[in-house]
Amino acid sequence: MKGRINWALVRSQDQATIERLADEERRAFGIKLGGAKWRRVLNPRTPNVKLIRRRLGLSQSAFAKRFCLSQRTVQQWEQGRSKPDQPARNLLRVIEFAPQTVARAVNGAGTPRKRPI
Repeated sequence: MKGRINWALVRSQDQATIERLADEERRAFGIKLGGAKWRRVLNPRTPNVKLIRRRLGLSQSAFAKRFCLSQRTVQQWEQGRSKPDQPARNLLRVIEFAPQTVARAVNGAGTPRKRPI
């Protein structure tokens, strides 16, 4: 497991322990915090695509078509062969809460018309 992150272990730790362990790692590798700016990146949880799709009463192909996704991609997500990247996770979260709005937006309905000059 060298070079891999044990996320189960990370999730089981409180924030103070994580900070302490990070400080120990920085000292071990000689990393100084003075010159670098650190920030935490928060990724949204991976949504349950199958649950979202079933709540909408759609087949995989209908879900993919409605939200301009590849049917193969939806299959891969649902079967756990791949996970949505961060933009896809964000899109799925919005679909979860406002599916009609997303469908209108991605399919071009309601787009403003260009006025003649």
